[in-house]
Amino acid sequence: MTLEAAFLLFGGKKEKCRSCSADARFEGTLMSYNKSCGSHKCGAIIFRKESDSPEYRKNISNAMKNVWTKRETSDEGAHIRDKIGSTKRANNANLSKEELSKKYGWMNRPDVTSEIKKQIWENSLGKYYASLTIDQRNELSLKQEAGRRRSIAKNGGTFLSENVVISEKVILNLIEFFNLETDHEQR
Repeated sequence: MTLEAAFLLFGGKKEKCRSCSADARFEGTLMSYNKSCGSHKCGAIIFRKESDSPEYRKNISNAMKNVWTKRETSDEGAHIRDKIGSTKRANNANLSKEELSKKYGWMNRPDVTSEIKKQIWENSLGKYYASLTIDQRNELSLKQEAGRRRSIAKNGGTFLSENVVISEKVILNLIEFFNLETDHEQR
């Protein structure tokens, strides 16, 4: 007597595939019928239907949060990030200069001249920074400083507060170099 026959003999019901209505496959180890007939196509259709539910997505989201919380406490997350970074660097080393510029930014393309870069600075970034009030500039500097501190602390370094002053001086020098007028008397 097979396990399936015993299952049916003791009151089990024969099930149908939820996708194509064919006879479902019997799972002997679980002593029950599977959701599908055993076809990969039907299994995929059933999985897609179940994974569209909000409760399934919430469970997956919570599970991934738990996994990454555990990885952060065991330093496995840092190891994974390092591995991803080294893979990206290795892949980028095989790309030509043109492929890198196409992949990572239009400012690095050979056809973007310094005149075009100057126009972009004058028309967007310089005017934006020149239009900021002193309070807004200070707030922006504080946000930049906090971001740098987080980044440096995460990588195990020390923070130099002079970087914030230098970056603001660089921006002010660029405004002066491009002869941009500010909306405010004081900088």
